[in-house]
Amino acid sequence: MDACDVGPEAGEMFFFQFFQFFFFSFRFFVRRLLFLPPFRSVVSPFQPTPQFPSPTNKKQQYADTLDGLDRDGSYPPLSLREREIPAEEAAELSAAGEQGVSSSSSSQLVADVFPCDIEAALFGGVRGEVWLRPGKPATQARDLKEKKKKTKNRKNDGDNNDDETNVALVLGAGNQLPAVVLDVLHKLVVEGDVVALKMNPVNDYLGPFISSALEPLVTAGFVAFLYGGGNVGAAAAEDPRVSSVHLTGSGRTFDALVWKGQAKKKVGGKKEGDKGAAKNENDDDSSPAWEETPLGKPVTGELGCVTPVIVLPPAPGSSFSEADLAYWADELVAGIVNNAAHNCLASELILTDGEWPQRGEFLEALTRRLDAEPRRVAYYPGSADRMRSFVESSSSSNSSSTSTPSSSKTLELGQPQPVSETPNGPVLPWTLRTGVGPEEAATQEENWCGAVQEVAFSGCGGDPAKFADAAVAFANSKCSGTLSCVLVAHPSVDAATVDAAIARLRYGSVCVNVSNLLGFCVPALTWGAWLPGGTPEEIGTGNVAVHNAYLLDHVQKSVLRAPWRFRPAHLWSSGHRNLEGACEASCDFFSGPGVVGLLRVAAAALRG
Repeated sequence: MDACDVGPEAGEMFFFQFFQFFFFSFRFFVRRLLFLPPFRSVVSPFQPTPQFPSPTNKKQQYADTLDGLDRDGSYPPLSLREREIPAEEAAELSAAGEQGVSSSSSSQLVADVFPCDIEAALFGGVRGEVWLRPGKPATQARDLKEKKKKTKNRKNDGDNNDDETNVALVLGAGNQLPAVVLDVLHKLVVEGDVVALKMNPVNDYLGPFISSALEPLVTAGFVAFLYGGGNVGAAAAEDPRVSSVHLTGSGRTFDALVWKGQAKKKVGGKKEGDKGAAKNENDDDSSPAWEETPLGKPVTGELGCVTPVIVLPPAPGSSFSEADLAYWADELVAGIVNNAAHNCLASELILTDGEWPQRGEFLEALTRRLDAEPRRVAYYPGSADRMRSFVESSSSSNSSSTSTPSSSKTLELGQPQPVSETPNGPVLPWTLRTGVGPEEAATQEENWCGAVQEVAFSGCGGDPAKFADAAVAFANSKCSGTLSCVLVAHPSVDAATVDAAIARLRYGSVCVNVSNLLGFCVPALTWGAWLPGGTPEEIGTGNVAVHNAYLLDHVQKSVLRAPWRFRPAHLWSSGHRNLEGACEASCDFFSGPGVVGLLRVAAAALRG
């Protein structure tokens, strides 16, 4: 397939997304999709005012659903450990709005959730953790248990109103199929709601495929589909039978939905501190009064991030080998080019120590690898304009200032395609701006187009601990969003330095020595804002953690740790030579894990 023929339908992206979809859908969730309340018919497409079918025997079905969950037995056992929070970190958390810490003694629980069983054979040395908020207990399925309690109370009170519903409207992401499916499953399984899924016009052609994949749920009436523009989504959100809304998108979309063009104001709860400080429905102590907003109902959102990649210099006397440089150039490029960079997790800021002796070699390897990558179709609306703005701002900066330690320069990279324009959008180069000083870096708007800045810090002297402190502070205070970040730590770096950086990074997904693409792909982990997250009036990067296959309550963030170099070739590498075969084998394995499937995956991966 010619890379210029299509935009989002391009072969590499399709197979990677298909792998993600099966990874998500079958490994953890399917066991819990047995007793959901029905949503009896599919909504007709393109209706300006959605007509929602009314579920029947709603309250009894909720009782059966949640009783059935109890009868299925306990949740899978998880390994838990208690982590003591140092005083300096506790002070930072308190300033950021966390109420469960004190200056004298604080701790938090950490659950080991990945890999599970035979998965460990594919992810040797990888470890995934979910960190709970300080002072919170290890509990599961709070939302489901609360619904069960309310249902039983209504039954005991003789309430026979079968029209009461918990219909969740999911406004699907326009860029990634797995994000759409995972949002639906989160509402179905974690929160116990039936779902009306409004497809985004950018990728609504995928709706029939999702419907086919979820056919048992659609046929049973658990999921219905809506198609159309923003007017359909707005009308659905207003429908009185919709009790909550979830969206993956932008903060502007969230504000337009919740505030309807009216002036924003503080509603309920408390708000203090800075980035990520606001209280929300994930906080037991003080929830926002959603009924005080113009929309009048709860809205959760995963709203993007200007994603930083922190590359720690090795300890004095150590260095990156040539193989290390090539490997990490490939790993970082994977995080840049996936889905033509139309991702909320796309690597957009690469933070380096300007006095690291190998910084020049590292940038040469990164430039060489990115230049070898074919240019992609910028299919997402507005992405070409964003690239134009990035290039213009780079030119303006170069003519008016210099950065430390050297003047910044902008490179247009990537292998040209036979045409520069397609029906799906223009073909854009990968654009890398290097030598940007922290004071001039653009950190408040996602580029969403394959534009990357290398931000070089001065004054750290190549010391990994000093640079870690500076880079973490920059990421926490200057970069918009708290969705995900990547930390690259050479084996020579002191473990205490790495652990302190992981703990202090206020991001919902912290990925160490691995692309955050995998952090998104593992459903046992959580995906979303660093919690407690944002408020209705200041939403930031969002207010929810989705995925969360173990239904853990009181989540703060997830941490994914990997070995220094991952073998064999990883499935998220754009340079994988057998991507289609490896993804097909992976789909089979994750839909029914077993030794034969594992051997197929291994054989396909070795050909990569």
